[in-house]
Amino acid sequence: MRRRERECAPCTVYATPSAWPAADSAEHTRGGIGQFPTGANFAVLGSTALSWDYYKIKYSFAMPAPSHLDLQLDSFKKVLARIAPGDAAVKSLLGESLVVMGEIGGNDYNFWFFNPKNPRETPNQYMPDVVSHIGAAVQQVINLGAKAVLVPGNFPIGCVPQYLSMFQSNTSTDYDEHGCLVWFNECSKKHNQLLQQEVDRLRSQNPGVKIIFADYFGAAMQFVQNSPELWERGAARAERGPAAGHHGGYELVCSDDAPDLAVVDLEASVVAGVFLARFLAVPSSTVPSEASEAKAMRRACMRNTTRQES
Repeated sequence: MRRRERECAPCTVYATPSAWPAADSAEHTRGGIGQFPTGANFAVLGSTALSWDYYKIKYSFAMPAPSHLDLQLDSFKKVLARIAPGDAAVKSLLGESLVVMGEIGGNDYNFWFFNPKNPRETPNQYMPDVVSHIGAAVQQVINLGAKAVLVPGNFPIGCVPQYLSMFQSNTSTDYDEHGCLVWFNECSKKHNQLLQQEVDRLRSQNPGVKIIFADYFGAAMQFVQNSPELWERGAARAERGPAAGHHGGYELVCSDDAPDLAVVDLEASVVAGVFLARFLAVPSSTVPSEASEAKAMRRACMRNTTRQES
């Protein structure tokens, strides 16, 4: 579990699945049934949506993920049973919380693509299963009592330095105007389109429940499109420097001179998540300038470093 930045509430959230109870709720006022007034995160770095058995049985592929969505949901339910015993208490708690289901599913593609023996087209075959499994998980938390669920889409993986390094091409048309790999970004777009359709289906079946699709792809592309120098510095530093050995999402690379936004981890870090949330909350025309973002990132780097040292 990890503590969320204050910008993430007016509500208490529990993620992948995670939730934050509403700031003005009775539970929040008296401490959140005591234990998670600022939310709880059940995500495991590098997890997939589908289980290891799925890939082993269907594709004879040993998925190297440390966990998957079903296991995270099990942990979520166990903690709920402890802090809110009984169906009525669970419904009351989740009814005043925001549940964030993801981002999940990206690693189902990342681990496949990063194995050079795997055919690149295969994820298109199992992508509908990834999306339907996410939808089933959303339905589970709704059945438990959730009234507000945020479902994030996948990131533009074609802009990730690890992809750019592994899948270099001498064909100019393989890249877009930002230097990102078109084929892999199209893969993310297809996943997001299917996920949006699944969200629409869930909305129609669950009237009265707010189910929100979060466009992480579009939010992340704001960095690429509106702060190209900041992005390029971060990407270059990520390829050569301090993040070597990471699983590969969007994270701040802190240095003595200035922080850069780099795609270091394929899971969004807490710090980068705050920035993505800011972009999701404002229209693209109001995206801050590179200078103002650099100042904000420097402050975030300082806070993040302080938390790590404490």
